[in-house]
Amino acid sequence: MAEKLFGTDGIRDIAGSGYLAPEFVLRIGRTIGRLLANEPHLFARGNLRCGAVPKTVLLARDTRASGRMIESALSAGMLCENVDITCVGVVPTPVCSFLTKKLNCGVGVMISASHNPAEYNGIKLFDCEGYKVKDALEERIERIVTDRKAKFDCNPQTGTLSYNPDALKIYIDETVKAARKKFNLKGMKIVLDCAFGAVGEVAPPIFTRLGAEVITINSTPDGDSINKDSGALFPQFACQKLTQEKADIAFSFDGDGDRIIAIDETGCERDGDYIMAICAEFLKDRGELAANTVVTTVMSNIGLELFLRERGIALVRTKVGDRFVAQEMLRLGAVLGGEQSGHIMFFNDAPTGDATWTALNLLHALRERKKSLSKLSRSLTKYPQILLNVSICEKPPLMSIPEVKSAVQAAEKGLGSDGRAVLRYSGTEPLARVMLEGKSKAKIKRLAENIASAIRKNLGPPQADSPRQK
Repeated sequence: MAEKLFGTDGIRDIAGSGYLAPEFVLRIGRTIGRLLANEPHLFARGNLRCGAVPKTVLLARDTRASGRMIESALSAGMLCENVDITCVGVVPTPVCSFLTKKLNCGVGVMISASHNPAEYNGIKLFDCEGYKVKDALEERIERIVTDRKAKFDCNPQTGTLSYNPDALKIYIDETVKAARKKFNLKGMKIVLDCAFGAVGEVAPPIFTRLGAEVITINSTPDGDSINKDSGALFPQFACQKLTQEKADIAFSFDGDGDRIIAIDETGCERDGDYIMAICAEFLKDRGELAANTVVTTVMSNIGLELFLRERGIALVRTKVGDRFVAQEMLRLGAVLGGEQSGHIMFFNDAPTGDATWTALNLLHALRERKKSLSKLSRSLTKYPQILLNVSICEKPPLMSIPEVKSAVQAAEKGLGSDGRAVLRYSGTEPLARVMLEGKSKAKIKRLAENIASAIRKNLGPPQADSPRQK
């Protein structure tokens, strides 16, 4: 059985070690190149003919210092397999997705660890249409890369490598053009926290060209600061700036620009549940909510489910991970889906989570409704929710541990029909996540801590949890 190389969002590890050691990255590059050269249909979606998939790779990276090292190793591996590479340098992840299709490439390879600290890095793959690649392709790559007996013979021919200096301009111009057909941002003052990521070169000019007064923070990356005390994981800093500047709204991006947290004019954080609620109602009223369905994960608040039900909109849940949300959206023909964390997908605008388009779509709803974010958010009533992260040393099925199972059953009995408990492992970190929601903050906190204690006792060293209450 192959080692598990891919997590919920690509390959992730400490840069320079483990799966991201240079010699291993070279092997990953050769595997991607070999499959694209010999079995291009694997990178297609639907019934696209093999010959229609170009044997060209779109290669991009975020602002991490380790990105160049991984880029070099991947490039060497792929060139050995006689495929061509178009490098676009530092761009947000959704720009990699967009350019893969726009520049007619067979696969998009994004070097990024998303919201993780700078010492991490990762590799994400997009098919020729800009969607996350299928599970079957990831499994195929895993089998080849982790098979220590598999040999890679030298190829007498090598591919070519070129650079496209206009990558960001292409994306910015097309985004502004598309947004202008719907609305403008004249008269708005907007704060953008760019998390020291590549989105700092993208979102500010787009919002400015649409007419907004834009104030940016954390927009000058140095290779080691990405996500550090900034962006979607630390929205309080954008909130402070919003208050100082008396802005109309603020947005906190994550480092690779695919997720976002909004802050309303009163300084209140509005996560992905609020964004999906507002945009779902707006799209339905305009007759643009395909399948009359929103797809989200088990982590979204039960309040979102009740909000949508009252408006005749179906809510479909998946396990955690934007790839699972996207897969279900494609299956159902839905155009709106996402995660509470702020990773939202609008398939009418982009084939993957694009935080810039998420902000634009939310702003479109605000402008058309002629209401502030705080006023539109009042329609959604959230149940109290608590999330505990527990450090662990291994990942057996959580309900196979008697003490954990007993704690969960006690929690479910205590919550009854007024709440729910969700346990899962992080797909990218050695953490177990315990989420409870219900009517009583005190009750869910106590029950969640009981479950976390049982997990900690059985799977990891004692360590303080950091609850984030909603």
